Amino acid sequence: MFKKLGDYRRLKIIAVLSILVIVASAVTVAVPVYAKSDHSVKSEHSAQSRTTIFGKGASFTITGTGTAYDIADQTKTANVDLQLTATAEKVTVGVAKLSVSGGTLKVGSETFTVEKGTGRLNVHSKKILLHIELKDGSGKIWHLILYGKISSSIPKTLPNGSSLTVDFMKPQSKIAGKWFLSIPSATITRSA
Repeated sequence: MFKKLGDYRRLKIIAVLSILVIVASAVTVAVPVYAKSDHSVKSEHSAQSRTTIFGKGASFTITGTGTAYDIADQTKTANVDLQLTATAEKVTVGVAKLSVSGGTLKVGSETFTVEKGTGRLNVHSKKILLHIELKDGSGKIWHLILYGKISSSIPKTLPNGSSLTVDFMKPQSKIAGKWFLSIPSATITRSA
């Protein structure tokens, strides 16, 4: 059958090695299943930390005073008074899409009224960005961009009457083509 005894031994060695490979393959597949622990692993992102700071429909007032700088000549300044109302349209973990429905922005003696606006409040990055369409006294439409960083600590939930402090910074905050705005320590207060 085998011409030499060596051929038989080689065949026997190959068979033993094949069986070892098959056993090793089975162990690598089966061991992770049996090695699973019975306790669950808790991460820092537990269900409690994934709750939203407020729910859909929450209402806010955004108020603050600061300084406007003429875009063409920043040595020319004017006082700013900001009064906005906003509502949370969509809320996910840490992020809220806002709808700005009303308010005014006074720059010096000129008053702009809010036509409409949208925004995003990100609790994780502590930033807020608002894009608002304004109308001046003559009916001309202006675009207001408010970019701010939340400077106060952010609670796990924001109940009615609670507020956050936000710094709206220039040059990102502006009435496009007209004024850069600096509104430090503005407040976002939950009203409902």
